[in-house]
Amino acid sequence: MKKLRALYLDDREAVKARLERSKLIKDGHWLWTGSCNEHNYGVLQIRGINYKVGRLSAYLYLGLNINDSKQYVLHKLECFWTTCFNPDHLYIGNHEQNQKDRSTLVQQTSNYPCNHPRTPENTVVYNYIYNGKIKTIRQCLLCRGTRKYKIEEI
Repeated sequence: MKKLRALYLDDREAVKARLERSKLIKDGHWLWTGSCNEHNYGVLQIRGINYKVGRLSAYLYLGLNINDSKQYVLHKLECFWTTCFNPDHLYIGNHEQNQKDRSTLVQQTSNYPCNHPRTPENTVVYNYIYNGKIKTIRQCLLCRGTRKYKIEEI
């Protein structure tokens, strides 16, 4: 049995080789077949720290500063695989871009998480103030009375 040597983040070729060992290519996606976290994102442990493989891929191929927590690694909207780490399917962004992508993705789906239809007739819109900014959320009209929280309308 081949003994694994210690993996160091600054040894880029060794990190690439380790990613390659757990890569399954399917329809252009590089799917991680190794360990995943609770949100089904691939993770690789290096010197006792768990790194998301998408973040490692962006570090190796896109120039991400891996120690900058304000730099997010985001999947392009065409790639819905949380385990994909193909750098062509990733981009470096920030929290605001992540929220915008999430909002766009939600708007493209036909149902709410409760599985009721996402239609104008079944949607209630709330505006609220958060950190001094007006925010808007859309909720299922059929489920809004069962929510555990209330949002005060402006």
